[in-house]
Amino acid sequence: MGTKEFRQARSARKHAAILKAAGELFRRDGYARASMEEIAGLAEVSTATLYRHFPSKASLFEAVAVTSLERLETALPTGEVSSMQALQSLVRAYADLLSDAETRAIMRMLIAETGKGGDLADMFYERIKSRVGEVFGAAIHACIQAGEVEEADDLGHLGGQLQGMIEHGCLMRGLVLGDEVDTLKPPHWIADTALQTWLARWGR
Repeated sequence: MGTKEFRQARSARKHAAILKAAGELFRRDGYARASMEEIAGLAEVSTATLYRHFPSKASLFEAVAVTSLERLETALPTGEVSSMQALQSLVRAYADLLSDAETRAIMRMLIAETGKGGDLADMFYERIKSRVGEVFGAAIHACIQAGEVEEADDLGHLGGQLQGMIEHGCLMRGLVLGDEVDTLKPPHWIADTALQTWLARWGR
């Protein structure tokens, strides 16, 4: 390994350590109380190194939240699957994501910051929520193109209905009763039931 590759690998390790430490502290102390100095200490990096990777606490929290979103996208199927199979995989992956304690903790912090103004609330609405909407919109559009779902002018509306049913079953109970609380039904059962209910209205 050359000098350049060694430095890149070391930087990647520090980046990952910072994200892991930040996730732990945000979940334990909340966004407002977690300090950049504490995060640097837990990650075993200097504060200067931390700020080179993330110029602000808001940008660091965004990266932690986006990591959860990436789990949704990487769970999507690849290869030869039908449009409806891809949509089913998506709703199941979304149910799994929202049933996870780490994701619930992030969502709880985002909701707590919403309405206070500032970068964190903007990030939630403009980046995270809109990106999830885009993923659902693309999957629904593929089903429309395949003749499996009714045509609609507003894919966001259709996707929002489907997301809302999954969020109600997989997220709300945990937000109220605690991040570790189990859903009343298995996440895939919630996802499949939501999809069946949604298809009763929009399916062809």
